[in-house]
Amino acid sequence: MRTTDTILALGLALIAILAPGVIQAQQGSIAIDRVTCRFQGDTVLLPGNVTFVLRYTNNTGMKVDISDGFRVSSPDGAYWDSTTVMESAGGTFAAYFDVVFYLGIAGGYIPGDDTIGVLGSGTPTAPNRRLPDGYTGTPVTITLWNLPETNHGKHVCLDSSFFTPGGTWKWVSVNGGVEYTYKPTFSGLSGQAYSPGSGYCFYLYHMPCAVLKERLDNQSAVAVSGCPCSICCTGTTGDVNGAGIVDLSDLSALVAYLTGGGYVLPCEEEANINAAGIVDLSDLSSLVSYLTGGGYVLPSCPL
Repeated sequence: MRTTDTILALGLALIAILAPGVIQAQQGSIAIDRVTCRFQGDTVLLPGNVTFVLRYTNNTGMKVDISDGFRVSSPDGAYWDSTTVMESAGGTFAAYFDVVFYLGIAGGYIPGDDTIGVLGSGTPTAPNRRLPDGYTGTPVTITLWNLPETNHGKHVCLDSSFFTPGGTWKWVSVNGGVEYTYKPTFSGLSGQAYSPGSGYCFYLYHMPCAVLKERLDNQSAVAVSGCPCSICCTGTTGDVNGAGIVDLSDLSALVAYLTGGGYVLPCEEEANINAAGIVDLSDLSSLVSYLTGGGYVLPSCPL
């Protein structure tokens, strides 16, 4: 058995060793505190990495050991290079768990999924071991690495999980020979809706730099957001479908987008025919004028 497997098995055994357990009403909580490169709502900018920062809150009234699992997935086929889980508290979180502290990744049961285990067990009699009552902090981060621009319009999701390597979703305390078991709640960003079967999901958006600049009140897009944006437009506007030429197929694509036909724009800058900063019916009129010889001149791509 590998060393990490041995440590994990030991930790799970230590957390589950005493019985019968008493399930408590005050459960504690784990929540998505923030997501890097989130522009607004549940929108995350591409390309690059996406990091979920998790907030742990212990309001159980007891010091606890922890055993939690998470799952990252995409319901519509977004992909990334790899997944990592790290402690972001400079070692102070790990220090609570002197018996075993484990952060691990396992391949998911669905291609593209990954499952993550966070496990910590401390000496019950030691004064500064196990997660203390009243603790609140953001000690754990889960990062999806190198999401390309082609994920535009798709989603990535994070949910609690009972899968390997976490195996369980509980916090445990021992007092007077009795094991007290807590089932911490898991939630997304404030007000974020839960998607059954997926968890808390985020829309991946390859936002044109010109549009981002406009939405940030004309301030420097890169300086303000600290996140990537797209300069995908080449030459002039009009290549709505990304085929490399402006023709009637671009008109069909723009109609499908504007009428709610489900078309996803590969480059919003190209579809913003009149370069007014938003894709709407005026762009359709401009493209029709250009294609029918009405004299409309396609503007240069925005800088």
